[in-house]
Amino acid sequence: MASAFIDDLEQEVQLCAGLLTFAKRLLRERRLREKIFEAVEFGEPAWDILLNLYIAHHEGKLVSVSSLCVAAGVPATTALRWISTMEARGQLRRHRDPVHKRRMFMSLSDEALSAMDRYLTALAA
Repeated sequence: MASAFIDDLEQEVQLCAGLLTFAKRLLRERRLREKIFEAVEFGEPAWDILLNLYIAHHEGKLVSVSSLCVAAGVPATTALRWISTMEARGQLRRHRDPVHKRRMFMSLSDEALSAMDRYLTALAA
């Protein structure tokens, strides 16, 4: 019984590691696309936000609102609008930094994390 549980757990860890690697590749491909097509703005800040928070979640990293704005690749005001919209839709959660009370961290909601797992699994298949 315990052996089956350990096997299932190992498979889940391998799947998460594979999805993390795939998400990082998608993000690198987006940055490469922007570099090669300098004059073209692809304008998908919501997707950049989701990818960055997905990767941060699986790497155990915290992402501040200001860092997320930079990662979105658009002006800060545009990124903040997207963050607010995605938070209102229940895709993102805001957490106060316990040390620096003015700084906020962002993360994916459980639903968004699950949706990203499903999407990346289907895309990688």
